[in-house]
Amino acid sequence: MTFDPSRSEFERNAIQISTFVRILEESFFTPVAVGGIVEIGSFAKGEAIPASDSDTRVYIRCPAATFVNLVGESDEPAGLSEYLASARAPEPILLHWSTFNAPIHYRLREEIDGKISFGLIDASFAEFLFRHLEQFPSQDHSMLFQSNLIYDPQQWISRWRNQLGGRIFQSQVRLYREQAVARAREGLPWYLANPGNPRGPQQWLLQAVRCVREAVSAQSYAQTGHFTFKKDAVLERLQELSPGEVSLAKRLYDWKCAPSIRQEIGRAFAAGDEVWQARFRELTPQIQALVEQIVSRA
Repeated sequence: MTFDPSRSEFERNAIQISTFVRILEESFFTPVAVGGIVEIGSFAKGEAIPASDSDTRVYIRCPAATFVNLVGESDEPAGLSEYLASARAPEPILLHWSTFNAPIHYRLREEIDGKISFGLIDASFAEFLFRHLEQFPSQDHSMLFQSNLIYDPQQWISRWRNQLGGRIFQSQVRLYREQAVARAREGLPWYLANPGNPRGPQQWLLQAVRCVREAVSAQSYAQTGHFTFKKDAVLERLQELSPGEVSLAKRLYDWKCAPSIRQEIGRAFAAGDEVWQARFRELTPQIQALVEQIVSRA
């Protein structure tokens, strides 16, 4: 089968999807139903390489508990206390990635031919956030739209896409602008200074592409209520917004989407060769300037 950077094998394999749903539902101590799944990572953005994970967002329903999935030891999600009070929902049960997601991640690798990662959100909590986006801006808004639809048996995801599509929430505009600028100003320099981070020396490149994509996405959402986030569409919009910088963005995309380049970066770092670090150092201020130029028009 020809590799498609915009559609994963997981998305196209009904057996893998049903296995994924079964494993997740079996992983709770109380009955839980998976109500929907979207793929939010590189495949959804048209940037995947054969080694890319299938990164997913999973919507669950459980009448007996309110499960809250946390990547780290961060504070509770915005709006959770208000949701629990307004819905009289069960007390939250925290599911940390290291103790909940990671073991399931390894089980998925054993039963499904592919690398699948996931984050969970209670569908009722998601609905609360979608109804109160001006008060509680949420990343789940962007994940709802900047994703490939994997599993939607009750058309829940489709209904919310239809209900929110084209609507501009100023709270979300501010959130998307701020995160794009913060990633460029803080994230890029950090990965430049820490190429030996646990995620690898390629991480600067992945973050650089994300900086450009998020800036364009924020600008398009602020203007139209819709997201420009797939690679070809991002480059096309950049041609309108900043034609002089399209070559820079295309170079970043070309590097990110070339397995050979990504392997070369890893080999250079392991050998103590600074060639890629020098390139990244030179490009960082250019990317920061481009991001700030784009979001200023959001």
